[in-house]
Amino acid sequence: MRGRKGSSRLSGFLFFERVVAVRKDASDVVDSIIPLARIYQQNFLDRHMILDFGGVSLDMCWRKRHFMHLCGLDCTVPQRMYRSGGRVVKSEVFFDALLDGRTKELKPVHGHNVGITRDKLSVLPRLLESPDGIGDGRISLA
Repeated sequence: MRGRKGSSRLSGFLFFERVVAVRKDASDVVDSIIPLARIYQQNFLDRHMILDFGGVSLDMCWRKRHFMHLCGLDCTVPQRMYRSGGRVVKSEVFFDALLDGRTKELKPVHGHNVGITRDKLSVLPRLLESPDGIGDGRISLA
């Protein structure tokens, strides 16, 4: 700890204040991602595919717990909804709540910042435009 003026505390406080400002409420995007969650559930959930990008392969497993990250969000949920047994299930609860219309209790925030959330949400609908025959298989992308 430096001096009595607390200059190290002040800089830490300002950093914390900026982080909190960046991770602000994202409730305004919930309505726009509900249709994406439905598409994800119908066409992708629990499927596996290998995407080939000109010789570089990416193994994709589409799980409930991945959807919130794909949206660029984090979420605070009530404690009673937060755990299943001893396991944290926040992202699964978030996905199920979107599908079941129970979004009032969720408190989504931007996972990184508003810009990254917007970028992810602009790409996600295109990602979810599934080609015919998607499922367990290999898709080559040029």
